[in-house]
Amino acid sequence: MRIDSGPSNNKRTIIVDLPAQQRFGVMLSGGADSAVLLYILVLLNREKDHWHEIVPFTVARSDGAADYVNNIVHWINQRLDTDIALPLVVGTPNLHHSKQTQSGEQEAREQHGIRHVYYGSQQHPEEPMPGEYPNRPDRIHFYNRTGETVTTCPFAHVDKRHTLDLYNIFDCYELLAITHSCTEQTVGRCNSCYNCKEREWGLRSLGVDDPGTM
Repeated sequence: MRIDSGPSNNKRTIIVDLPAQQRFGVMLSGGADSAVLLYILVLLNREKDHWHEIVPFTVARSDGAADYVNNIVHWINQRLDTDIALPLVVGTPNLHHSKQTQSGEQEAREQHGIRHVYYGSQQHPEEPMPGEYPNRPDRIHFYNRTGETVTTCPFAHVDKRHTLDLYNIFDCYELLAITHSCTEQTVGRCNSCYNCKEREWGLRSLGVDDPGTM
């Protein structure tokens, strides 16, 4: 699926496709990017007569990620009339944040037989953000030694403006409203951390008010 997304003065093409493997994983953070990526993957899978088994995962980080992912999956299941399983909790949350997701992916592969994993990470904003910049992928596909795609980041070449515009394109702002981006509070928003400011910047660039408060 090719999607032209973003503000009118900065459109980018996003390509989201299902993998060759019948069973694959999607890492959910509770935030806007992984939620809309899961939505698109489930939508594509429905068009393929539900051939793939999509397995969501999450890491129980201190920002409350695991508190939001179940509602995200419930909403997508209801909206798209599917039955995706609730996310499995994986990884080691007391590691440095740069290693938490990596530990979750490793556990998903070793203990749950997942060969292919999707992430919703995107580029950093053009506008400077406060705090420590989180690690972000620099390419869409990551390969193992045999040349198979083992990790896919469809948003690796776009930024928050483009991922948030997907909610407009797919008419699913209700899903955005139940996502949680703040890394300083498990409920509500601090409105000052990197993720809060990035979300604010992305929506402001699109001329859209944030539909959520979580």
